[in-house]
Amino acid sequence: YCAAWDDGDGTRHSLGTNTQCHTLWPDLAVGDWCCQAWCYVDASCPDALPAWANDENDVPLYYSYSAACDAEAGPGLNVETEYSDATCPWGDCECVGDGNAYPPTVTAEIGFAANYGTYCAAWEDGNCGARNDETGMHECGAERKECDEMWWKNNNTAKLASGDWCCQAWCFVSPACPLPDITNSSFNDNSTKLVYSYSACERADTPVKFDDECPYTPDHDDRPGGYQCACLDQTFRAADLTSIGFPTTYGRSCEAWEDGICNTTRIDGHQCGTYTDCNSMWPAEPKGDWCCQPWCYVSDECELSDVTPSLLNDQFGGADFSLSYAACDFGVPEAETAYDDDTCPFEVDLTANPCACLHVTYSDEILESYGMPRDYGHYCAAWDDGDGTRHSLGTNTQCHTLWPDLAVGDWCCQAWCYVDASCPDALPAWANDENDVPLYYSYSAACDAEAGPGLNVETEYSDATCPWGDCECVGDGNAYPPTVTAEIGFAANYGTYCAAWEDGNCGARNDETGMHECGAERKECDEMWWKNNNTAKLASGDWCCQAWCFVSPACPLPDITNSSFNDNSTKLVYSYSACERADTPVKFDDECPYTPDHDDRPGGYQCACLDQTFRAADLTSIGFPTTYGRSCEAWEDGICNTTRIDGHQCGTYTDCNSMWPAEPKGDWCCQPWCYVSDECELSDVTPSLLNDQFGGADFSLSYAACDFGVPEAETAYDDDTCPFEVDLTANPCACLHVTYSDEILESYGMPRDYGHYCAAWDD
Repeated sequence: YCAAWDDGDGTRHSLGTNTQCHTLWPDLAVGDWCCQAWCYVDASCPDALPAWANDENDVPLYYSYSAACDAEAGPGLNVETEYSDATCPWGDCECVGDGNAYPPTVTAEIGFAANYGTYCAAWEDGNCGARNDETGMHECGAERKECDEMWWKNNNTAKLASGDWCCQAWCFVSPACPLPDITNSSFNDNSTKLVYSYSACERADTPVKFDDECPYTPDHDDRPGGYQCACLDQTFRAADLTSIGFPTTYGRSCEAWEDGICNTTRIDGHQCGTYTDCNSMWPAEPKGDWCCQPWCYVSDECELSDVTPSLLNDQFGGADFSLSYAACDFGVPEAETAYDDDTCPFEVDLTANPCACLHVTYSDEILESYGMPRDYGHYCAAWDDGDGTRHSLGTNTQCHTLWPDLAVGDWCCQAWCYVDASCPDALPAWANDENDVPLYYSYSAACDAEAGPGLNVETEYSDATCPWGDCECVGDGNAYPPTVTAEIGFAANYGTYCAAWEDGNCGARNDETGMHECGAERKECDEMWWKNNNTAKLASGDWCCQAWCFVSPACPLPDITNSSFNDNSTKLVYSYSACERADTPVKFDDECPYTPDHDDRPGGYQCACLDQTFRAADLTSIGFPTTYGRSCEAWEDGICNTTRIDGHQCGTYTDCNSMWPAEPKGDWCCQPWCYVSDECELSDVTPSLLNDQFGGADFSLSYAACDFGVPEAETAYDDDTCPFEVDLTANPCACLHVTYSDEILESYGMPRDYGHYCAAWDD
């Protein structure tokens, strides 16, 4: 049908994998035609033209622009296009014409033809005379007619070593031209912004004088290092440079590529990528004046003393580029820079502030292996607080996952950066054994607001609001009321600091030996939890010997659990990992003596809840809570995030309908259960439906194991009130809240609850 099929616009017609006019038609001169509507027509159409692939097709095709797609040609034709001739970007790839060339004063000063670059010609090949588009002849300057005279022996131009480019046709085009090779001219100033393109003229089959071998070979020796040290005008593959956020012209010419002065003129700036300056392009490298100095890639024949292999060679295997700063130290206009050594903003002045941020970090490989962002520690920020608005984030975003072996706290929300070792409060950084150069970090000295102007010290959290501060033990004032601890026979300050409260290591608190207070009669695990009618019937095990304490419900650690004794006035949660991270000493560090020998639980101790479940990442991926099945809970009843007695942790999916859309519903949705050992012989032990989903897992569950009056097995519903039971007696056409398996639904592109409840599912 009628559409501008070559304009790259996917809103008015479909697109293939090749979307742009210049890539669809690599051998054609692009122009306004790229944005004009056309379609295939019969050969009898007055302006029909043979189509492009007729030699590959059994039946020849013909196409037409105006006769087929003119608005008056017929009703209902789709002739609306994204671009007009005036706005078509490929129209901007035509030579811009005399009115858009350099002012006469510029061309006179440099000795070039007045209309230099205004039409397609090999302007440096010496083929001088009146313009002739058949022979490639073009106007020249009065004295400077060929490549060496124009660019090497001319004090008013850049010192460019001659080569094949001298014999290639080019012209000035609009900066809006989408061709990938457009380049800023060396002579742009604040009033003139010209770009040029070789491919625009190559596509137009522009004739040139030297079509085979270009006679302009470099023989210059007045450049530093001679012609062997001329810029190569080559660089790494564009796709490779783009993949790391670098400009595709990086290193091809003399530019201060790391100075952050982007997208202006070639004298005042240069092309930039996603990363624009020294800090973002080279986060792991020590900063200095080099960030503001021009350089380019040079031949391996260049013998200047500073020639150095590119740091990107190892990253892009097989590449072998070398660079030189000295090669650009000879006054060419494109080597002019925005900064000198005294004003370069990337130089760190440790004399004025020995704790200044160095804007360095570890290598990309090290940081990536820990899930940290590539500029981690580069400037003052609370890098571990999980806040992505004030600093970048890696794949590992939270303090407790970034630092799995450390006790989390307020420090997670405090600003810091890497500093010099001479900073008074500098501390050795975390991965120095993996890095060639040791790094040091500082909080207050580096990031205090008075330490220096312009530092980024604004943080998302204060000490009072930092969520990881909520992972510290909550203290005596937040323990159970004395009436509760007296009733259950526990120590009055039970759980208020890190200790293995069930291990029987009783006495005055001693944080070096792990000793802690105990109740008068109930001192160890069995007495406290199995033989105590006032507590839940918990079978003893390794947990009896592990340290824990009560923490704030706001603590982000994934193992926080509601206490069994919460009521309407007391809402306490506890955590083992909070104390494990703090290296809390315990009495039984190796083998815990509390082995279960109870037989008054359904099925005996073999049927105690395992306190284990599937991997947290797997459960999260399907919208289930990370504690699913670890203890006796009615996990599918939809009563979430309250106390352990009245509810339980939930995931994205919260109840029987959303968690198990394909399963028939019933009273089981409201009954407590947990995962049990494969040694449990209760008759209802059943393999978990998730085993097949997470290959290699082998969990079994039991409802009967929870049928013995433990507080956490109390439920919000009984069999008569369970809302997931479908009463077909009252309504034989009631929705069953079932559907097909996830696999079947996914294969048809349907949602996982398709048909679950009354809805126009196909609208």
